[in-house]
Amino acid sequence: MESTSPFQTLPVELIYRMLDLLDAKDILFSFGHVCRRFYTIARNYNRLSIKFTYDSPIADIRQLCRVIKPENIVVLSLKDSLYRSKNNVIQLFLRCTFISQLTRLRSLMIGDVEEYDLQTIMHVLITTSTLTSLSLKMNKIKILTNDSIVLLSAMVAIPSLRKLTLVVDRKIIDQILWPNPCTIQELRIRTCTDENLFNILHQLPNLRIFGMNEFNIQSINQ
Repeated sequence: MESTSPFQTLPVELIYRMLDLLDAKDILFSFGHVCRRFYTIARNYNRLSIKFTYDSPIADIRQLCRVIKPENIVVLSLKDSLYRSKNNVIQLFLRCTFISQLTRLRSLMIGDVEEYDLQTIMHVLITTSTLTSLSLKMNKIKILTNDSIVLLSAMVAIPSLRKLTLVVDRKIIDQILWPNPCTIQELRIRTCTDENLFNILHQLPNLRIFGMNEFNIQSINQ
C-alpha cells in the first residue's frame, strides 16, 4: 500500500501561500513533478510571477511559455539588453505568448524595450482592468513617436493603476497626457523640471508618494 505524505494532503490555499515564495520554473518543473495532485495544482496556480532578462536562457523561456497559462500570470518582468548582440527577450516572449490572455496581470515591469515591442504590449494592455503597478525603464529610447505617446498616456490612465515608475528621458515625461483626475498614488521618475512637477501635482490629486533622481529648475514664477 502506497503511503501518502501529510504535505500532500494540505489545503490548496495553504500550498498556494508556499508557492508564492517560489519562482515559476520551480513551481512548474520541480513541485509539479512530485505527484499527480501537485501537478494539477501547479498548472492551475494563478499567482505566477514571471521574470525574464537578457541573461535568461532561450530554452528556459520557450519551455516556460509552452506550459504557462497566461491568465495565471499576475507579475511580469521583461528586461532586454542595451546591446543588440544580446537576445531580444521581449520579442521572444511576445512570439511565444498571447498577451491578450494576461487577464489577471497586476504588475508589469519592462526594461530597455524596443519601441515597436513597447507599442505591441501597450496596444493590448490599455484595456486591462487589473493592472495596479507599471514600471517602464528605457535607456535606449530618448524620444517616442506620437503613436507611442498616445498609448503610454492611455496606460497611465488605466483606472486600476496605483503605482507608476518611469525611468525615461525627460522629453518623454513632457509629452505624457496625464488624466484628470488620476488614480496614481505612487509615482517615481528619473528626472523632472519645475514645470513637470507643478503639472504632476495638479493632475494627480491621489498622489501619496513621489520620488525622482534629478530635479531641473527651469523657472519658478510662484
